Amino acid sequence: MALHASAWPLAVAAKDDRDLSGFEHAEWTARRGLPGQVSELAQTRDGFLWLASGHTLFRFDGMTFEPVRSNDGEPFPRVMALAAHPDGSLWAGLRRGGLARLENGQVTSFGVAHGVPEGVVLPALPGGRR
Repeated sequence: MALHASAWPLAVAAKDDRDLSGFEHAEWTARRGLPGQVSELAQTRDGFLWLASGHTLFRFDGMTFEPVRSNDGEPFPRVMALAAHPDGSLWAGLRRGGLARLENGQVTSFGVAHGVPEGVVLPALPGGRR
């Protein structure tokens, strides 16, 4: 698996015969730190990419994949779904059930006691977008 990123030039001609030399391309593979099998991907408005792998959640700043930790320092639980909210927070549906909101470096968990149904949760954005 590889993560590809391309940067478009600021001004793109409306013609179909565009010159591709103005584009930049980068590829991240396991050799460059891509964390194994990525199942979910979201981008928050601060520009970070968030990747759910088979084991935990990673934050990518354009150069480095950093594993996310829970507030207690433990590895973040396995994520089944991700959604970037317009307010800048990231929502994660957890394999063991429940939701987690990541905002300003803090994780807030929501479970049955908060009205979240039991089982795997798939986050959705307002308006039904995922």
